[in-house]
Amino acid sequence: MIRALRVLAGSVVVLAACSSSSGGGSGSKSDSGTGTKHDGGGATGDASGGMSVTTFCNALVTADATLFSKCIGGSATAWETQLNAASPCADIAAAVQSGRIVYDESKASACLTATAAISCGNQAAGAPEPADCIATIVGTVAASGTCFSSVDCAPDNFCSGLGGTTGSCTGTCAPLIAAGAACSVGDECVAGYTCSGSGSSRSCTAIAAAAGATLGGTCGYDSSSKTVTVCASGLACNAATLVCVTPVSQGAACTPGAGVCEYFTDCDPTTKTCKAYPGLGGGCGAAAGEDVVGCAGKTFCQTSSGSALIGTCAALGGGGAACTSGAQCASHACSTSDGGAGTCFPACTEE
Repeated sequence: MIRALRVLAGSVVVLAACSSSSGGGSGSKSDSGTGTKHDGGGATGDASGGMSVTTFCNALVTADATLFSKCIGGSATAWETQLNAASPCADIAAAVQSGRIVYDESKASACLTATAAISCGNQAAGAPEPADCIATIVGTVAASGTCFSSVDCAPDNFCSGLGGTTGSCTGTCAPLIAAGAACSVGDECVAGYTCSGSGSSRSCTAIAAAAGATLGGTCGYDSSSKTVTVCASGLACNAATLVCVTPVSQGAACTPGAGVCEYFTDCDPTTKTCKAYPGLGGGCGAAAGEDVVGCAGKTFCQTSSGSALIGTCAALGGGGAACTSGAQCASHACSTSDGGAGTCFPACTEE
């Protein structure tokens, strides 16, 4: 998918669910091309009836959802719900309207076709984005310029200083960080690299396809070697048997606590079938011997205390709401940096 859209959807489970790049360079700067490029008018299409940037963005989200479903597991509908929860398309359209990015409508259809053709192996290895996708949306803000997100920045740059514990709505475009250099998050690194490590030791490291154990192979924690073996993409590690198995689809029979239901579902302890994660007001968390229940859409699992295992799916907090991490805030920014009590910063609005 286009790097810009993945950056804007950074809080989505995609980044935790797959080993593909959450960032990396957007490739070489495209030339002028032969098609029509749009500024503000591109957000709604033109007189010729071409594809608007909003239509393109929505189509790309659908294509990505299909790709993740095929390569990682889980229904495409559930993936699309989670991707849309981050609302990247509204931000893309606003950036086009303001002139911070240029949308090349002539490349849009080819980008969608190329995305549909991405192989699971390339997706997992963080292969470069298709050339037509790189050329479809191009940032115009040069290094040192003000940005609302990395989508605004010219190729080979990212937006530094956003969100975090300051809640900043704007940042400054800066060159992508070179291989081996210190970094903070994935989208800061050059193409083919992602930010990994811990604390002050994080650096841009090469993205490698994680082979993982194959179907029927042993997985989980090995107490003798003190290592963890994950299953190959598209498989699940049965928590009871520590064997890689094919994930169980929504509605099919399952064993509570095994953790083998497909993404965005859990094993209902009453019906013993995989059910979709609940939305607002639903029960979440995990009881002993049961699957962990997550929350769908723009919600998070709110517990009565930091150590409680059972909670209720609550709406992401607005400005001033109590939080312990940015994942609990609509703005994705909480004033705490250590998991203690903090407050959500107001959500940013595009100019």
